[in-house]
Amino acid sequence: MEKPAGIPTVETPSLVAPEPWYRQVTRYQWLVLAIASAGWAFDAFEGQIYALTWPEMLRELVGGDPHRIDFWAEVFKGVFLAGGAVGGIAFASLADRIGRKPVMAITILLYSLFSGLTYFASSLWHVAILRFLVALGVGGEWAVAAALVAEVFPQQARARAGAIFPGHVDRRRGRSAGGHALAVRVSHQRNSGAIAICGAGRRARAGAMETRGRRAS
Repeated sequence: MEKPAGIPTVETPSLVAPEPWYRQVTRYQWLVLAIASAGWAFDAFEGQIYALTWPEMLRELVGGDPHRIDFWAEVFKGVFLAGGAVGGIAFASLADRIGRKPVMAITILLYSLFSGLTYFASSLWHVAILRFLVALGVGGEWAVAAALVAEVFPQQARARAGAIFPGHVDRRRGRSAGGHALAVRVSHQRNSGAIAICGAGRRARAGAMETRGRRAS
């Protein structure tokens, strides 16, 4: 039977529940999120190691004068913030040109290398330069990883993936780090090794996925 003209059609609401957002996420997208979050966790780990070790490091470099220690601590904070801003802008622009994956590997190797070189710092200007270079990598890695997660995830899951990406780092771990000057240097070396391993694995996995993509095409 035909409906009389002029009578509006009423659509009945669907009784099917909407699919959960995570059902739309592929294994590759979860992998990208996990790798980006791991990189961010090591970024934060590097910062926590520095926060735990800078008092002993400065006492070794400038002596026991608390005013000089506080002054140089603030100087290094400013240097790190400046480096992070420069790294975020510079590496984000570079990633637009050569791709997110290679730039992410570069930033991880950058901050892991110069975090490890802090072991050999013997003067204040050494520390200042190294903190700036570490910050270049940290700021660049965060910017590139965030952009990669946003690009890979579908629109319905993008906001939740962006909320998961920074993750949670337990800052209470590592409070038992020794107060001796040697513990300062060893902790930077440990951090460098852990971050370098993460970066190497990340790079290898990205290369493997690209190879599979070429074979499939």
